[in-house]
Amino acid sequence: MGQTLKYDILSIQERADNAKKEGKKVVCGCAGMLFNEDKELGTYKVINAALKSNLTNYLAYPSVIGSSEYKQGVLNWVFGNKLEEIKKRFAIPFCATLGGTGAVSFAFKHEKRENNGSVVIADIHWPNYENIASEADIELVTHEMLDENNQYNFADLQEKIDDLLIKYPSVLFVLNDPCQNPSGYCFTKDEYIRLFNLLNSYEGKVKLLLDIAYLDYAPMGFLFIPILLNFDVKFNISIAFSCSKSFGVYGLRLGAIFDLADKNSNFDDKQYFYRMLARSTYSCPNGAAIGPIAEVLNDSHRVDRLRKNIKKECERISEVGKRLIKFLDRKGIQHLPYYGGFFLVIKVDDAIKTIQELEAKDIYFAYINPNLIRIAVASLTLQDLKELERRLA
Repeated sequence: MGQTLKYDILSIQERADNAKKEGKKVVCGCAGMLFNEDKELGTYKVINAALKSNLTNYLAYPSVIGSSEYKQGVLNWVFGNKLEEIKKRFAIPFCATLGGTGAVSFAFKHEKRENNGSVVIADIHWPNYENIASEADIELVTHEMLDENNQYNFADLQEKIDDLLIKYPSVLFVLNDPCQNPSGYCFTKDEYIRLFNLLNSYEGKVKLLLDIAYLDYAPMGFLFIPILLNFDVKFNISIAFSCSKSFGVYGLRLGAIFDLADKNSNFDDKQYFYRMLARSTYSCPNGAAIGPIAEVLNDSHRVDRLRKNIKKECERISEVGKRLIKFLDRKGIQHLPYYGGFFLVIKVDDAIKTIQELEAKDIYFAYINPNLIRIAVASLTLQDLKELERRLA
């Protein structure tokens, strides 16, 4: 346990930061934050300007679930011109949360407390899901994410769901898409159709939690929406949204959990659960962040500028990712399928040993499991790649 804890992501990042303070030239692809080519934190002027100009304008207690303006802004951002069609089909209970992590935590706690259910997730996943499940006191089971052909393993997912439904009345399936953390894997339209058909077959006993933290960095867009709107959905959908990755406000801890629920269901119960959980844990969300961000997201001109700025960062990340993959392929280093986003994963025989060897060269990547290491593409520059190639030549 001690050895594993030493190699959690934050501990590795701390060692990288200490090495920098000692004057070492560090290549750090550890933490999930966006950095530009000047190694500055990747933030967006539109968001920063709104925050600075409203520094003291939103200091009163906000609504426990967040303002109606924030809800509208987030839904506008996620669904765009399809929002009205979404609203016609679904009820949308909504709650502002402390980051995407808080959103996932709310979903896990609801599944445990209200349904006495369980969670199933791909075996390749963001390690903090396990901490969130432990804190919620809910059983988390993993399914094999990729089969022998590097295709999503729906057969093993179905097997694990069937096993859990013998023990529990319901199951929450967690899908981190698009641009999964840690692999950068993205679902295709065909995979969404297969998933929807599978979940429908359980007649409401299996629900979907879609974690869209990396929504805005998917080269192919949000393929979930067109499938959703052309499908007879017979299961509940919860969506975890993060302002951290979308808007570069990692430390403000702002996100949202919302559902796409049957209008004939007890969706008011879900809204009440979110409200009471928020009220009893942290009282209310970060109003000083909600106010300015809601202003931006409800202003079409600022939204257009923000999307253009994010697109430029996507292009930069894509270029770094392509060059990194070419280097890995030249070196014969195996990696999982990478479609886009902040991270990719390499395969190794012994992750701890490999990380130790890399750290001896002042290279810092993140431990995922005994055979997988995550590289934060978004935090690397083109100069970092040149240095990486030199040190690993």
